[in-house]
Amino acid sequence: MRKQRMDSSRLIQRCKSGDSTAIEELVQTYQSSLYRLALLITDDPAEADEVIQDAFIAACGVTGGYRGEAALKTWLTSIVVNESRNRLRKRMRQKRLKDRILFFKRLAEQPNSPEKKSIQQEKKDTVWQAILELGEKHRIPIILRYYQNLPVTEIAQILEINVGTAHSRLNTARVRLRDALSELEEENYE
Repeated sequence: MRKQRMDSSRLIQRCKSGDSTAIEELVQTYQSSLYRLALLITDDPAEADEVIQDAFIAACGVTGGYRGEAALKTWLTSIVVNESRNRLRKRMRQKRLKDRILFFKRLAEQPNSPEKKSIQQEKKDTVWQAILELGEKHRIPIILRYYQNLPVTEIAQILEINVGTAHSRLNTARVRLRDALSELEEENYE
């Protein structure tokens, strides 16, 4: 047993020094059993391949590594198990993040969701604030048209102006609102 560990230590030292024959021997000896282990843990062939590559890179790495305290296969197996676990943890974190994003997206898409109501209310408040900043001459026709749902002819009668003037004031108000809301939107993105 001790002789086998000495041989394993020499094999690893040769791998670390870049001996391609030693690396090939290490890979041919352990690849299939370690791959099966990685595949059983990760349940993903591509990920199992990556785990094995990382395990051999770690085994042949310059720093730390095999000290001969355990059998080489045991040491390599521990590297594969640890790397597989790390990948599973990463996969679970990504899955949880994706699930949270989908959850909040679905929640926001519901017609009566608090998020959707909040966004809609914020938009209404922003539009209302922009309307309040209009002069009275343009603010009142907008309120009558869009908040009271009155036709332009009635707005003209109420304000005692021509129908053409009512149309003109509404158009001017809409242009000013559009410009004010565009400016607000640009400020929010900066």
